[in-house]
Amino acid sequence: MTIRRVVPWVRDTVLAAVSCLFLVVSFATQAQQAASISGPCAGCHASGPPVPANHPKVKGTGIAECATCHASQAGQAAPHPMAARLHRAHSKVDLDCTTCHAFVPGKHFAVIGTKGSLGTLDVDDYERLRKAMASWANSPFLASTHGSKLNLSCGACHQKQLIPDDNEVVINKQCASCHGDYDKMAAISKAKLKNPNINPHGSHLGPEIACTACHQGHRESKPYCINCHTNFVMPIPGGAAAGSAATK
Repeated sequence: MTIRRVVPWVRDTVLAAVSCLFLVVSFATQAQQAASISGPCAGCHASGPPVPANHPKVKGTGIAECATCHASQAGQAAPHPMAARLHRAHSKVDLDCTTCHAFVPGKHFAVIGTKGSLGTLDVDDYERLRKAMASWANSPFLASTHGSKLNLSCGACHQKQLIPDDNEVVINKQCASCHGDYDKMAAISKAKLKNPNINPHGSHLGPEIACTACHQGHRESKPYCINCHTNFVMPIPGGAAAGSAATK
């Protein structure tokens, strides 16, 4: 009779002990995982780097670890999906650049944990770069189109210019290297136009006109032609009627 009364008590005690032990192990595991993710990533990604399910195991915990496999060259014109997606995701949540980048005004701007520098920025340059990145990540303009659809980062258009100069020579050269020269664009446009006599790439201005006279990466694009020909209706990618390339 006594044994029958004791057994349930022992059973309940053992179950309680096991439950406590499970909680202790669980908390210890979580603490260990949190401790293993050090640096700025830990605030949002305490359980580990946010990589795809089939991604190889990541040994490191910092942003510099990504560059071990996903290395890129400054001014790379080819698509770079990892860099594009990483910057786009963090820009959309308005994460400050210094979460992943080391910034010392007037000295260097670099990825935390890596050697070397991406360039030299002052405070004004940094703000300009931050705003440009925001429009690249989420805007109706051409920079965002190139980033979201083609996974092209800044270097695809700006090459090694961390802060582009105002004459836009490098950008125009890159436009032609990807899309073709003036004659090629004129032929492509003519085949799509409702009125082939109004061809923005085959106008009387000739090939001397720069691509950036009409096409803008970080602000609304506008056809240069309508400065004089106000009766023309000319939708343009990245413009007021974004997404349409036809000319009426």
